Amino acid sequence: MVSKYIRTLTSGLPKAILGLAGLLAVAATAQTATDSSTIDDFEAGTAQNKFLGYTFFYSDAADGGTSKILSATAGTGTALVFDPAKSIDTTGGANGSKKSLELNFTYGTTKPISAGCACAYGQMVGVGTQFVPGTDNGAVLDMTGGTGISFWAKAAAPTIVTVEVATSTVKDFGFHNAQFNITTSWAKYSFLLAEGLGGLARPTWATALVPFDITKTQKIQFKVSADDNTTMTAGTLWLDDIKVAGYNWVPPAACMTCVSAAGAGTGLLLSDLEPATVASPKGGTQNQVGGYWYAYNDVGSRTVASQTDYSEIFAGISTGSVALPADPKTPLLVASPGKGAGGTAGAYIQFTLGPTYSEAGSTDVIQPFVGIGTKVSDKLGVSFLDATPSTGISFDYKTDSSSTFKFIRLECKANQVLSTNTGVVHYVLLPATKGVWKSATVPWTKLVLPDWAASPPLATNPLKVSALEKFQWAVQDAPGTTGTIAVDNLKMMGMTAWPALAIKDQGAKANRGLHLSQISGMLLVDYVMPSGVDRSELNVTDISGAMVASQPITEKGNLHASLNTQAFHNGLYTLQIRNSQGVVSMPFTVLH
Repeated sequence: MVSKYIRTLTSGLPKAILGLAGLLAVAATAQTATDSSTIDDFEAGTAQNKFLGYTFFYSDAADGGTSKILSATAGTGTALVFDPAKSIDTTGGANGSKKSLELNFTYGTTKPISAGCACAYGQMVGVGTQFVPGTDNGAVLDMTGGTGISFWAKAAAPTIVTVEVATSTVKDFGFHNAQFNITTSWAKYSFLLAEGLGGLARPTWATALVPFDITKTQKIQFKVSADDNTTMTAGTLWLDDIKVAGYNWVPPAACMTCVSAAGAGTGLLLSDLEPATVASPKGGTQNQVGGYWYAYNDVGSRTVASQTDYSEIFAGISTGSVALPADPKTPLLVASPGKGAGGTAGAYIQFTLGPTYSEAGSTDVIQPFVGIGTKVSDKLGVSFLDATPSTGISFDYKTDSSSTFKFIRLECKANQVLSTNTGVVHYVLLPATKGVWKSATVPWTKLVLPDWAASPPLATNPLKVSALEKFQWAVQDAPGTTGTIAVDNLKMMGMTAWPALAIKDQGAKANRGLHLSQISGMLLVDYVMPSGVDRSELNVTDISGAMVASQPITEKGNLHASLNTQAFHNGLYTLQIRNSQGVVSMPFTVLH
């Protein structure tokens, strides 16, 4: 009896833009270990697995069959789309986990006819997940070192399942496989990644003798055929915790050689987050080009009103004052004493990731994320750092020993158009440090663009170092993931001096139009806005240059604003009004 896998493309879901700070974070965080790598445990609740490949469903529809997969959504033609609302069972997975993959199906009433031999075969459905993105275009993964694959499964009724390991060397769909009798209770199943007893074999109908080639693996598929389950008309199969033993998967975007012992970073110091001094007036959360450090989460991307939960940051942000309000939805980073390298101050956050979500008008499921960053551009986005001599950046960083995420993502954003998708950004993945400080030295040449981005190749779109905007360190992983990130001693390799940002002071004439007055702990601001300005902001800095208050200005024409200064310490401050034409400023004193 001929049995055949019907080749179907994955859903082709577009990758959504992650909102806050204008950077994208779409790559699933990999899980690695010295003895095994998890291909997917489905806790993220998305179509993308931990190897960055995609999960897909298939059936006999391409050969005229009428079998249905109820846990998938119909796509174009006979394609079946992974739909988290249907495809993920949230009632509980194996080993006490929260989620598992569900294949819920009914067989059609007629047998499909194979196009290859014009012969009928038993009704068939299946689910698979890629070892590497782009398998339908020939992409392969060299899994050398892998000794076997294990998975957990259960079924609504005893079910025979054929597990296929697809390789690019097999052209007739007769993939190497192993069969299992799946019971109605969760159990672990495994097979060797080699031909022979306890391992893989090809079906008897395969047309050519092709040895299993572990260097050309593409995907793993779980097929439920009526030829093997002769009395079955419908069924449900659940899968969880698919792992490969003996193979340590590393994401293609990771730079393991970028990381070394703490203190190895070189270059001109951009920020060490130590308090400002008279000799070095820029310090704390302000870097040497005048930009500020910040924290962010995914609340700004959760645009659907029903999605009220979000990723939260619990430490390293303001605890609340009039000048620095505490708002978990818009966290304000503060320099954390003792959290930097060698017990110094550093940029540090402790967090818990929220649930997955979709943006308004999209069915894409996005993993939660948090991060910290520092800007090297004017806040209005009209002036950027020209770091033309630089060759890369270096910094010290640390993640805690108990966190489960395996990589952090360094994102480098410049003022350049890379794609119609504004979230496309240059990035590199760096391994979590498990409780010790490490140094990362990242040449610009190590940065990559997302493989899903509809943009020209990286060779034609290197990072525009003459117009740098910001650097960010992000964690994106499964809901409920906890952990910490700390960053310190950020340096720019190849730089010898900091050029001034090109925003101009509008001069004394413009300043004469700015009037300040103080009444009962309030600073009153009056200013005639210049014509043609569509974006402005009001900032207050202290004597060290650190920003203590900031708010957008929406008025045009005559500006009348007030600022509560009751929480300000006694001292000298500067008020700035920044817009696309430049900046006007005026000092004032607070005395309580």
